[in-house]
Amino acid sequence: MRSVLSLTLLLAILFTLAAADAPFTFKDELSDAASFSYIWKPTSFGWKVASGALTYTLPPREFAVLRNAPLGREVSVSAAMTLREATGAEWKTAGVSIFIDKKNFWHLALVESPDTQGKKHFVELVEMLEGNWLAQGAKESRLTPVPGTGSAFVWEYGKPYRMTLEMTTNGITGIITAEDGTVVWKSGYAFTAKAVTYGKPSLDSGGFATEYRSLSAAVKNTVTITEVARTYPGYTSLTPQKLTGKATGFFRVENIGGRWWVFDPNGSAFFGIGTDHINYRSHFCEALGYAPYHSNAVKKYGTEEKWADASVSRLKEWNFNLAGAGSGKSVFYKGLTHAIETGLGGAFCRFGDDYVLTYPTNKKPTPGSFFPNVFHPEFRAFCELSVEERYAKDKNDPWLFGYFLDNELAWYGKDQRITYGLTEETLKKPASHPAKTALIDWLKNRYPSVEQLNAAWGATAPSYEAIRAGTNGFTGKNTVTVEHDKTDFVRLIADKYFEIISSSIRKFDKNHMILGCRFAGGASPAYEPVWEAAGKYCDIVTFNYYGSVDLDTGVTFTHISGGTMTLPDLFTKFHGLAKRPLMITEWAFPAYDSGLPCKHGAGMRVNTQTERSYCYEVYQKMIFGLPFMVGSDYFMWGDEPALGISANFPEDSNYGLVNEQDEPWELLVKTATRVNAMAYQIHAGNTTELSVTAGANGTFTVENRGNISAKADITLVTDGVASVKSFTIDAKKSISIPPDTAAKKPGGHVLACIADKNGTLVEADRSDNIASAVIYTPGAVIGARKRIPFVIANTSSKPMPDGVRVIRISNIAAAVDWKSVKDNIRVIDAGNNDTAFQIDLFPEGGEIAVTTKKLAAYTCETFFIVVGEMPKQVKPGIAFEQTGNAYTIDNGVLKMTKAETGGGSIFDRIEMNGTEAGKFLPLIWQSSPQNFWVGPDRIESVTAYQGAVRLTLDITAVLSGAGDVTTEVDKDGKFAKAQTSPKKFRIRSRISVYPGKNYFTAAWLSVENIDTTAWKMNSYFFHATANIGGDGKDDEAKKNRWYDATNDLSYGAVSPVKEIAVNFWKDKGGGQHPDIFRSVGLDLAPGVKYAEPQIPVYVGCVKGDLEPWAAFEQTLKSSSTMSILTFSLETK
Repeated sequence: MRSVLSLTLLLAILFTLAAADAPFTFKDELSDAASFSYIWKPTSFGWKVASGALTYTLPPREFAVLRNAPLGREVSVSAAMTLREATGAEWKTAGVSIFIDKKNFWHLALVESPDTQGKKHFVELVEMLEGNWLAQGAKESRLTPVPGTGSAFVWEYGKPYRMTLEMTTNGITGIITAEDGTVVWKSGYAFTAKAVTYGKPSLDSGGFATEYRSLSAAVKNTVTITEVARTYPGYTSLTPQKLTGKATGFFRVENIGGRWWVFDPNGSAFFGIGTDHINYRSHFCEALGYAPYHSNAVKKYGTEEKWADASVSRLKEWNFNLAGAGSGKSVFYKGLTHAIETGLGGAFCRFGDDYVLTYPTNKKPTPGSFFPNVFHPEFRAFCELSVEERYAKDKNDPWLFGYFLDNELAWYGKDQRITYGLTEETLKKPASHPAKTALIDWLKNRYPSVEQLNAAWGATAPSYEAIRAGTNGFTGKNTVTVEHDKTDFVRLIADKYFEIISSSIRKFDKNHMILGCRFAGGASPAYEPVWEAAGKYCDIVTFNYYGSVDLDTGVTFTHISGGTMTLPDLFTKFHGLAKRPLMITEWAFPAYDSGLPCKHGAGMRVNTQTERSYCYEVYQKMIFGLPFMVGSDYFMWGDEPALGISANFPEDSNYGLVNEQDEPWELLVKTATRVNAMAYQIHAGNTTELSVTAGANGTFTVENRGNISAKADITLVTDGVASVKSFTIDAKKSISIPPDTAAKKPGGHVLACIADKNGTLVEADRSDNIASAVIYTPGAVIGARKRIPFVIANTSSKPMPDGVRVIRISNIAAAVDWKSVKDNIRVIDAGNNDTAFQIDLFPEGGEIAVTTKKLAAYTCETFFIVVGEMPKQVKPGIAFEQTGNAYTIDNGVLKMTKAETGGGSIFDRIEMNGTEAGKFLPLIWQSSPQNFWVGPDRIESVTAYQGAVRLTLDITAVLSGAGDVTTEVDKDGKFAKAQTSPKKFRIRSRISVYPGKNYFTAAWLSVENIDTTAWKMNSYFFHATANIGGDGKDDEAKKNRWYDATNDLSYGAVSPVKEIAVNFWKDKGGGQHPDIFRSVGLDLAPGVKYAEPQIPVYVGCVKGDLEPWAAFEQTLKSSSTMSILTFSLETK
């Protein structure tokens, strides 16, 4: 489909040449400052007339267009221009231009390269054509250069240059002359291809303190533009639904029967299924100097139009219906609805310090690093002017879904862990900053005198003026009141942000939805005061959320302070705060088998495209199923470059539906095609939602919680043998499935019930379609002995490897004095064969460790603890030497050493078959109030428990001095300066090593505050620091491991539970962050000990990269799914 009018100019134009008209001429010596606004039309604020000069000093490039000049094909503009100094750190330009709009112009400019690129001075004559920069050299619009002079010319600050740009019907010429009239630079282009061939005289500047004097312009061969109402292709409902509402001609939202829906212009129910950055020109790679995807697309399609046709055709075939943020206009009006990201808040930040509440210290903004000063007196005018210029003409577009206001603003300031980060940033501003003034006025309104403020906050400020003058923040001892007030000021910030931008849009376009500002997550405390304001002003509140999927169970979850939370619960919380429909606008699962590094960027990493596709299905269905969700934008159309996008934004991940060669990831798009087609059925609740639960004695209940009847195959597995029967289960009804007769035989049995194993039914959530049970039937013939039966069961669908399994004595019901009978116990299997075991009587409770063989899926092994019989003697399989708190361990594969003087690390050196892997140590993330990641500085005690099947060390370490402290690291790899010292603590850990295994297990036992003051324990960590082959500099972070290509060795960790997160990464400075952690979020008073349930993580080494590590990971995860059940004492 195509608009019948130009999409570039956003209006219909009729060209007529006015040859008979008198030429337009203009001269201005800028003697009258008051006449500026009548003569010049600036594209933004910042242009001023003073002392006979027109000046502009702000960093963003903006234009001043000669207001009353006609458009012409023969145009000249000339000005004496002096650059006084740089006001920005990135690319800076200033000059004269011939202007239609910001997407179509020529300019002749003096240029300074970024500070990081040497601040080089040169000249450019450049065309912007239909939004494409450097269009004069692009393949589709390459123009013939006209020979020129002055290529070696280098301009200087403080010197005036006359800048002259002349356009004729044949081409364009730029001329620069020195103060004495000497031509120092001249060049041009002939109009031999599509180009900007008419315009208005204008000036443009950005990043310099620029002065213009002695301005002149002329226009001949004028072009008359007649504006007519813009028309659009007729909207056709993409997926017409039975559910319909009022047809308004535009997209809108409505709650129908407790479910939120979008209704399209024709009144048909609509659920947005989009993807981001559908763009012919993505993604530029700084290291290569070009965009590899774009280069391949040009070779494949030849033109952007052909690429756009093909891309939209694919997306429609894959059942997408929305072009999300960052999509090029060439894909509009071809069958997908589209959204526009205004970026108004981010754009305002570019003007300088007075225009921001927070901004990166390196002045290189990336998503999540900036927030506009909504109190600046120019903010509303800027928003209104920008909307009028860029979007007012879109008000009648039926294909426009709505407006994203921004993307991932820093609502948290510099600290996501508090609800008032933006207030803290405001308090650090200088006295003259508009936001500082607003904050002081707000405080005065709440507390008219500083004495009242001091009383409420527990502060000692001498005056409000002293608070205004301070730049180090301000607080008080009454924490509850201080945090309440500071959070309320963030509510004011949020209200002003959403009110100003939404009203600016609605001033010019009342037809389209306001789609929020794409929160970066939303789970951190910083967003709590923001959701309400978003819901107050937005039709739909949008957020980006890269959650996790449990690959074994299909549960979607996220890590939050203090543990984990399912995504449905979290998103329901968001909806409760916003009270508006929600739309998730970024999510993805990059896979390592893509060949891309996948080091940078958000999202849970997976190993394979199979896992990636599974995650897509689970995540997308979860979104469809929530009654308050109305859209889902997958991130994104194309993969990122392997070398990253830029040094400041190094993302390099497998996000794309297509790869760099424009080839679809087949498994992913096949899954998307199938799952996206279910959106309306799932969102309407017209699904069968089967849930299986295990009851007593091996009986299962299968319930249909859905709204339609289900004819389902039910698979019953007994000790690995499956049988299938079909049942019809009416909506809201259930059936009971009795155990197979084989479960009545003596011994242990594994039973599993799986509803709709092959996934033929449409369900939003299949994570509860399976349940398992382990039962025991007495009667095994092993003689009349005093014995305790126990069953070790594999309740998963994958084989479980051999290994050591642990029974906690506290779980054994039989009354046995384990200390007295410790040496008179045997463990035998059901065939009366001895099994290697050991009893470890730890202070907090004993354990029996038993070796087991490999178990097939849904099978088990029955054992008996026989009391009163001598065990078979088995020599330890691990070499262990200990001297004081130093030790060496060798299990035949791994060798681990700890020196007496090695500080607080658990292992100073870990080797696999003679190759060094790294070290291992515990850490605490404490706030006191500065954030420290700090380990102990010495080992206090080591207790060893060695037996036939494992070696266990209980290690107590303390921080008694300064310790090895890590502070917060910024995006440049620079660590914050330590303002205080970390607080003292004692930490206990347990390490278990197994004969012949390439891994050990590590568990936290307790953390104790041994300091004199309280501190907050945010999380506790293990760090697996890499030094593979003796050099850790080239060790590469890959999700939960390090990999060294030279030694072909991986060293990392596997978590058996989602409560413990593993994330290995390197900061920009090369620092290693091998984080194995559990969030706690507890305040520890002096003397308080926090005891942690023992949840071991696996730490190990693997020869090889992706496939060997994936197999190792799966092996260990399958071990964690086992069930160990003990039963009553038997004597017969």
